[in-house]
Amino acid sequence: MGFWQGANEGLTYVLESKARQKELAGAKQERMDERAAALEEKAADREYEKEQYIFRMGEARRDSLLSLYMQKEADRAESGKLTGQAQAFLSRLDPDSLEDPRVQALLKNPKLTAQLEEQVLTLEKDMEKQDVDAPFLRGQNLLDAITIFDPDTGTVAASNITLDDLMSMDMTDRSVYGGAMVDLSRTQTSGAYATIKPEAYRVADSKKLEEGRRMFDQLVLSQARADLNNYDEASGEWADLNAQIEGYKTEDSAERMKLQELYGYSVYKTLLNTDNRYTQGFKNDPQFGQFSTRYNNETQTLRQILVDPEASQTDKDGASAELRARGLS
Repeated sequence: MGFWQGANEGLTYVLESKARQKELAGAKQERMDERAAALEEKAADREYEKEQYIFRMGEARRDSLLSLYMQKEADRAESGKLTGQAQAFLSRLDPDSLEDPRVQALLKNPKLTAQLEEQVLTLEKDMEKQDVDAPFLRGQNLLDAITIFDPDTGTVAASNITLDDLMSMDMTDRSVYGGAMVDLSRTQTSGAYATIKPEAYRVADSKKLEEGRRMFDQLVLSQARADLNNYDEASGEWADLNAQIEGYKTEDSAERMKLQELYGYSVYKTLLNTDNRYTQGFKNDPQFGQFSTRYNNETQTLRQILVDPEASQTDKDGASAELRARGLS
C-alpha cells in the first residue's frame, strides 16, 4: 500500500467516524427530546388531573352548601308564616326603634318575635285579671323588657349568606368553606331565645308607688329650696320661686307643674337609678309618663349612636357609658 493510498484510507476512516458520532449524537438528542416531551406531557396530565380534582372538590363543597342553603330558605319560608303574629309584636314598638340592634335581630327571626307576642298577650291577660293597667308593654319600655340571647353571637341572628355569595365563593379556600358551613349549619333558632324579663310581670304595690311619689316630691322641693338660697330675698326671682314652693302642695296647681317642669326630670332620673324598693315600679308609674317618654327617647338616641357608622369613637364611648349608668347594655 502506497503512502497516498494509506493516507486516503485514514482520512476516510476519520470522516466516517465523525459522521457516525454525529449520527449517534443526533439520535441521542432525539431520544432526549422525546423523553422531555413525554415528561412535559405527563406533567401536563398531572396538572390537569390536579385541576380537575380541585374543581370537583369545590363543586362538591358548593353542592353541600347549596343543600344547606335551600333548607335554610325552606325554614325561612316556614317562619314567614308567623309574620302576622310577629308583626303584631313589632307594631307595639316605636318606629324610631327599628335601628336598634335588638329590633334588627327580631326582624330576622319572626318565629322568636311571634313567641314574644304570645308572652306579652299572656302577661296582659294576667294584668287584666288583677285589674292592673300595663301601658308599659309598648315602645321603649317593652323593648327594654326583652331578653334576647344567642349562645354563639349574643344576639338572635339569621345567616347573611346569599345565593350569589355561594356561587361566587372560592371553595378551595378551607377557611371560607368552613365559615360558610358553620353559618349555614346553624339553624335560625339554634339555641337562641327571646323572652320578657321577670320584672315586667311585677305588679306594683300601690303603697310603694305612693311612697315613691312622696320621695319624688321631696327631692323636687329640696332642689327648689337649694336654688332659692342663691337668690336675694328682695329679688323677684326669690319671690317667684318661693311662691312656687309654697303652692307645690296643691294638686294640679300651676306652681306644682312649674317646679316639676324645672326639676322633675332630673329627680326622675335620680330615683330611677336608685336601688330602693319604693322606686322599683317608678319607671312605669303613669304619673311620670312625660318623664318616662323623654327618658326612653334619650335612651333610643344613645343606642342609635352606638350603631351609627359616622359617630366618633368618643361619642360611642360616651353613649355606652351612659347606657351602663342607666343599667342598660
